[in-house]
Amino acid sequence: MIARLRITTCVWLALGVLGLALRAGAADFGFSASATPNPVTVSNTLTYSFNITNTSGGLLTNVFLTNQLSYIPTGTNPPGWLTLGSNTLVFQITNLFPEVFTNLTRFGSPLVSGIRTNSLFWTNTATLVVPGLTNITTNLVTKVLIPQCDLQVALAAPPGVVVNDLIVLDLSVTNLGPDTAPNVLVTNILPPSFKFLGLTPAGLTSTLTNHPLGMSLVINIGALTNKGSAQLHLQVQPTNSGPFALGANIVASPVLDTNLVNNVASITNFNVSPTLPGELQVSLVSTQRFNPQTGLMEQTIRLSNTGLAEVVSARVLVAGLTNWLFNASGTNGSAPFVVYGGPLAIGESVTMLLKFFVPTRQAVTNFTLLAVEVPLPIPLVPAGTPVPITRILQFGLGQTLIEFPSTTNRSYTLVYSDNVSFSNARPSQPALVAPADQTQWIDDGPPATSTALTNVPARFYRVILNQ
Repeated sequence: MIARLRITTCVWLALGVLGLALRAGAADFGFSASATPNPVTVSNTLTYSFNITNTSGGLLTNVFLTNQLSYIPTGTNPPGWLTLGSNTLVFQITNLFPEVFTNLTRFGSPLVSGIRTNSLFWTNTATLVVPGLTNITTNLVTKVLIPQCDLQVALAAPPGVVVNDLIVLDLSVTNLGPDTAPNVLVTNILPPSFKFLGLTPAGLTSTLTNHPLGMSLVINIGALTNKGSAQLHLQVQPTNSGPFALGANIVASPVLDTNLVNNVASITNFNVSPTLPGELQVSLVSTQRFNPQTGLMEQTIRLSNTGLAEVVSARVLVAGLTNWLFNASGTNGSAPFVVYGGPLAIGESVTMLLKFFVPTRQAVTNFTLLAVEVPLPIPLVPAGTPVPITRILQFGLGQTLIEFPSTTNRSYTLVYSDNVSFSNARPSQPALVAPADQTQWIDDGPPATSTALTNVPARFYRVILNQ
C-alpha cells in the first residue's frame, strides 16, 4: 500500500513538470515583432525587429525564428540569417538561456517592378519554433507606397531632311508630379534604314536591340523628381528616302502613373527626301580672306542653275575639309553643307559666303564643292525666350550687324522678316552658340538668310534664346 502511494506521487510530479513545460510555450516565452516604418516608400529600407526572452526557467536549445515572406527577399541582412527556398528566411539560436533578452533584426528594401494601379502590401509571417514547445506566430503586414507621378514625353525631328543627312531627334521628358519617379526608361523605335550614331547627354545608359519595326533604343534616365525634366538628343542618319514613322514612350518602375495618355509621342509621317535631278554648277568667286570682325576666313562662291527647269532649292556640299565650315547648316555623310533656301530660275545665279574657322588664319584649298537640288526647306521658327537687341549697325556693303546680350555656350536663333509684324518670319541658318556675354551676328545674305539685303526693301530682326 505504501509502495502504491509512492508510485502515484511520482506520476503527479512528472505531470506537474510536463505542465510547466507546456505553459512555458504559451505564457512564459516572451516574443514580439515589429516592422518600421509602416507604411514604407518603395526603395527605402524596411527594418524588422524581433524580441525574444526565455522565461521558461530552463535552457532552450536550437530555437528557430522563421520568416515566411509574400515577396522575394531584398536587402542585406546581419549575419545569421539563412535563405530557404525563394521566400523564406531562418535564424537559429543554438542556446537561449533563461531570462536572456535576444534582439534580432533584418532588413528589406521594397523594389517592385511595373506600372501599378493600386497599393501593394508586404506580408511577413514570423514564427518562433522551440523544440517541445508550442510555436508562436505573428503576421507583420506593411503597406508599400507606390510613387504617384505623371510622366510625359515629347518628340521633335528637323524639317527638310535629305538621305544621308546627319540629324538630331530631340526628346523632352518630364515628371509632372507629385512624387519622384524611379527607374525612368524612354524607348525609341527607329526605322530599319536609320543608323543610330550617338546620344547626349553622353553619360546615360542605353541599349539598342532589334524590333519588328526596326530598332528599339532604350535609354535609362534614372529618377525624375517632381517637376523634373530632361532633354535627350539622338544622333541618327537615315540612309533611305521615304515617309517614316517615329515613336517614343516613357515608363517608370514602380509607379502609379495618373495619366497614361502623354506617355507616348509619335511622328507618323517623317519625310526623308532624295536629292533632285536639277543641274547646278558652283564656282569660286573670290580668294579666301581673313575677317577681323568675325575671326573667320571667308570666301564667296557662285551657285548657278544651268539646267532646263527651275531649281526649287539647293545645297552646296563642302567635302575634304580639315578645318571647320563655321556657317554650315548640317552634314550629309561626311560633308558639311550650306543651303540656298529659295528657287533658282533657269540661268539664274546667286552668290553665297562660306565662312571657315582656320586657327592659322591662312587660306586653305583642301576642299571640293558640289551643288545638288533639294526640296524647298521650311525651317520652323524655334520656341524660346525673346532676347533684346542692343545694337543694329548697317554696313555699306549690304550687311547688317546685330548685337545682343547672351549667356556663354547657350544657343540662339536670329529670326528675320521683311515686315514689322513678322508674318513671314524665317530663322537664319545655322543657330549661334554664344561665345561670350555679348554676341554679334552679321546678316550678309545667303546662306545665313534666303536673300541678300540689297534685294529686299526692308528687314526686321528678332533674337530667340533656344530651349
